[in-house]
Amino acid sequence: MHTRTWAGHTPQAEADHFARTVGRLQKGEILALDMEEPFGDPGDWSLAFLQTLESIYHFKPYIYTYRYYLQTHDFSMVKAAGFPLWIAAYQDTKPITSWYAPLWQNTDQGRLVVTETYLSGLARFSLTDMQSSHHISSLRRPASEIFR
Repeated sequence: MHTRTWAGHTPQAEADHFARTVGRLQKGEILALDMEEPFGDPGDWSLAFLQTLESIYHFKPYIYTYRYYLQTHDFSMVKAAGFPLWIAAYQDTKPITSWYAPLWQNTDQGRLVVTETYLSGLARFSLTDMQSSHHISSLRRPASEIFR
């Protein structure tokens, strides 16, 4: 599910709207703030949004963005607060970052094939990191069958 933010609203109001729209999560689902649009101070705004979602759902949601956006905006407060990064970097090897980043989107040419929990070609996931941080609590099939 995707829901869009509307310029001018507070991050807390946006997070509340997001939570009402998404509702209760199913086992194994994650939340992510897609932060790619230029505006004001995206770091502080993102932190307030993510903290509000964390207080509603009782776990840390991801922030999703791309490498250049991270390099041109200050997200140090989001990183310091321990929110995990889902990074888009279209390259053959996982980007090196000091930020905890278990999710990596390595292409914009992928496709999503869904049969239960099967994903193909969209992103590479570090299941060990995700499972150890309680983002995925159970999978219906072995990881080798799900992510290839």
